[in-house]
Amino acid sequence: MSALDAGRVQRHLREGYRLAATASRIGPFTCYLHPASAHEALNVAVPDEPTLGRRVALESAQPPGEVGPADALAMLKAHFLAKARIPRIELVLDVQPGLAQTLFAEGWREEMRAPVLACTRESWRPLDAPPGVRVEALLPTTPWPLARDYLRVQRESYGLDMPIPERAPPGHWEALQIGAGILATLDGVPVAAGGLTVAVDGLCDVRGLGVVPAKRGQGIGAFLLSALARIAHETGAEAVLAVPDTRASIALAKKAGFEKAATLVSFRPEDAAAP
Repeated sequence: MSALDAGRVQRHLREGYRLAATASRIGPFTCYLHPASAHEALNVAVPDEPTLGRRVALESAQPPGEVGPADALAMLKAHFLAKARIPRIELVLDVQPGLAQTLFAEGWREEMRAPVLACTRESWRPLDAPPGVRVEALLPTTPWPLARDYLRVQRESYGLDMPIPERAPPGHWEALQIGAGILATLDGVPVAAGGLTVAVDGLCDVRGLGVVPAKRGQGIGAFLLSALARIAHETGAEAVLAVPDTRASIALAKKAGFEKAATLVSFRPEDAAAP
């Protein structure tokens, strides 16, 4: 178990949503809604501190007064639906276990539960590159053809059908939302990629780590994670966070020295449907 404080993990994850979403306060939540995409992973509400479970003062453009849990959740749901988004709440269970109980009582169901893993300088494990694997670093000065290969590998790894322009679009580096990245090739062919967010308060995240399906199970993913963690530590990060969603990806991360720091859960209303 990582010594990293779960409350610090919650605060860091909350800040990460600001990279690609517009934030607004609804009762005791901050909502992060992507301006262009309705994808569930990009539209989420995160509890503020203090937690839901007691009456809290409304802020921002909301009417003056107080609101209880049922009303706060109704307002939150209405806010998402007004923006054609599916209501979704994400929280670190270790910090706010009472909130999960409140959500269950108010008709919200758990849809996802995953460990938040952290790799510190002390827990990091160096891993050798599998035979034939070479890596190239992605930085803000990286030419577009290399960045394009990075995106293509991620698209294939995650099964995404999104066009990638042949020429560099304006602001393409900012659109990657990383501080640095790695493209891995096997015998000269791009097969894996992953990035790191810019460190905030000593913490950064692994973003978009993927290995193309035909090359999985060869140790490439674990090697890439270890390499990304090394880069993060060498550039000043205290710890690197990752949220694997399968047993295989958890085992892979542990090989690189990632240890459990918290549990991330998400909820949606029982009656939620695509708007």
